[in-house]
Amino acid sequence: KPGYPEALNARGFAWLLLRKYPRAIADFDAALRLRPDYPNAAHNRKVAVAAASGTSPIQAQSSPAESLWRAARELIQSGQYHDAVKKLDTAIDLKPKYAQAFNARGFAWLLLRQYERALGDFDRALQILPDYPNALHNRQATLKAAAAAILHAGK
Repeated sequence: KPGYPEALNARGFAWLLLRKYPRAIADFDAALRLRPDYPNAAHNRKVAVAAASGTSPIQAQSSPAESLWRAARELIQSGQYHDAVKKLDTAIDLKPKYAQAFNARGFAWLLLRQYERALGDFDRALQILPDYPNALHNRQATLKAAAAAILHAGK
């Protein structure tokens, strides 16, 4: 699928991790040509350019909201969903149109089986970025989980 910006961003990120900065930048540029408003590709490109020039590391380039989002993702991975929600609440207060924070908070709500809250956050993420693939996928997963919970409760 040659016109798939998410795949180009993912491949660019792999090149970034391998320290193949020109290749990474080229993939991020291609993703941004296809979808100029793609925030992950724009951020990753900045990181690759900084790494190529030997300047500041990833964390130094993060805004306070992005730092909270990263910390919340680590909390989610370690099963600390309520703490993650609190960090994401603050990130969203700092940056009200932060689709990734809404998506991450929705994912935490999903894992906590708070399906209505999860759907609300995924819907908000999709209002901000209508073609956001992770939010679309997570919304579908939430609908399936909610339906399964209703079926299970009826047995």
